[in-house]
Amino acid sequence: MRLAKVRWLMAVAMLLVLVLVPVAGRADEPKLKLFVNPMPVFSTNIWVDRGEGSTYYPGENVRISFRATRDCYVYILDVDPAGVYRWLLPSVWWGNNYIRANQTRTLPEGPYELTVGGPPGVEHLYIFASTRPLDMPYLERSLKSGQFAPRIEAQAEIIEKEIKARINVVPSSSWVSDSTYFYVGGNSAWPPAITPPPPPPPPAPRGAINVTSSPSGARVFLDGQEKGYTPLFIRDVPLGDHEIVLVVPGYYAVTHQFEMSYPGTFYISRSLRPIPKR
Repeated sequence: MRLAKVRWLMAVAMLLVLVLVPVAGRADEPKLKLFVNPMPVFSTNIWVDRGEGSTYYPGENVRISFRATRDCYVYILDVDPAGVYRWLLPSVWWGNNYIRANQTRTLPEGPYELTVGGPPGVEHLYIFASTRPLDMPYLERSLKSGQFAPRIEAQAEIIEKEIKARINVVPSSSWVSDSTYFYVGGNSAWPPAITPPPPPPPPAPRGAINVTSSPSGARVFLDGQEKGYTPLFIRDVPLGDHEIVLVVPGYYAVTHQFEMSYPGTFYISRSLRPIPKR
């Protein structure tokens, strides 16, 4: 995960990485917690904004929230799939690790963003809450480094043993732990892939009708809609079956049905028969 100050502030880096696997039946899903108090008298919780076991992709932001049921000191440890350990809290950016009972805090605090990076794998977050300050291994060196969450240079087994040794000397009524995890996909989905829309279909072919009549000046109706008077040229007529009706006062109306089968000009000329006078 990369820590970036919002707007123009300088970026500093820390990788948080997770694995993308099918949602159901993940083979690498954590089964046991590494640090468990057998007789806790209070509780603490840690979670990410999308929930435990969710998936993030490189370039996406993640938010980490935590709380405890007592006033206490909080320590948050990040473990990436490569076995790299880093202290997230306290850090050079967020030195205050004391919280009040039932107070929820969320990292990052201030004008910062925590951005998911790579490589893919499962990411673990561990929280230790203690009513007294804890002397965690390598934490003081991490705070003095001037970097956000620098890598702890030691083997995983050694780090875990040292952490357990430090917390086991504290009375069980004074500390408690919790953990969570989530996954990061192997391929970036930020920004999301954009699929261009399919090209619009070509316009349907159309034709034209040139209508004349004898006598001229006949009203022309095409498919029931009046278009004008003859002689008349009608453009942009869709292909298919149509009906032309010619109307002149004192003459019998003429109806002509036809099929426009190609996108050319159709010529229609009709003579109207006068109505006999009585």
